[in-house]
Amino acid sequence: MGQVRFLWGVDNQVRRKAYKSDQIMKYVEELQVTERKNIEEAEKKKVEEERRKEEDRMKRKKEEERAPREEQVRREEQRLKED
Repeated sequence: MGQVRFLWGVDNQVRRKAYKSDQIMKYVEELQVTERKNIEEAEKKKVEEERRKEEDRMKRKKEEERAPREEQVRREEQRLKED
């Protein structure tokens, strides 16, 4: 009987350890999911930031192209006024 109790106690210890390791594995999985979500959000933010920068570049290019045209229009208007 003493051996049975000992084995039963060992079995309970093994169950507790298995439960704890299962809890740890669940926690690790949750951390991995959270980390993946954080990485995906960071990538989305990075892509969004790059898109904004590209849009700003395009706007600047359009403004730079527009500025010389406006100067030409002003010069032509001044010439017409002088004449």
